Amino acid sequence: MLIVGTLATALGVGAGCGDASIGVRLVFPSERAFFASALARIDVYDGGGSGAAPPDAICRSLSVNPPAPPAGVKPVATSGLADACDFADASVRIDGVGVGRRVFFVETVDHSSTTIVRGCTVVDLAAEPSASADDELVAVVNVQLATLPTFPTAPPSCTTLDEKCKEKVECKPES
Repeated sequence: MLIVGTLATALGVGAGCGDASIGVRLVFPSERAFFASALARIDVYDGGGSGAAPPDAICRSLSVNPPAPPAGVKPVATSGLADACDFADASVRIDGVGVGRRVFFVETVDHSSTTIVRGCTVVDLAAEPSASADDELVAVVNVQLATLPTFPTAPPSCTTLDEKCKEKVECKPES
């Protein structure tokens, strides 16, 4: 298992309140899964719903191929597609997550834009009083990722984090 970086995120928790912060860790099933991932995206959904859109239903709906949230459910925040290495050095930011029950959905694609790794988790985020009058959200969310049937069988061409993220070697499957 490979845990890739902490994604530090600045959040506003309400009018008159200060900023809050949260971290998101992408937990890859292996180094190879990280190396094969070219781009990643985090979508955050409001998981406080009931009936047709409780948090587990959102995760189940996002786990099918192609992933689609239940009817009428839209992300409250998204990272957009970003280089997988940006998640390793915490340079991706998400605003607007807020407090409450949240569903974090992560998907990565390889260099041919094929989805190869996916994960979903439900977390309760709550504002905690800080030393000042402002509220601060303090949490680290781990999203466990799993490989999909579309995961490439050939090993990627890079074998180290430096090759992939510093030297920018394209980690395509070897021929």
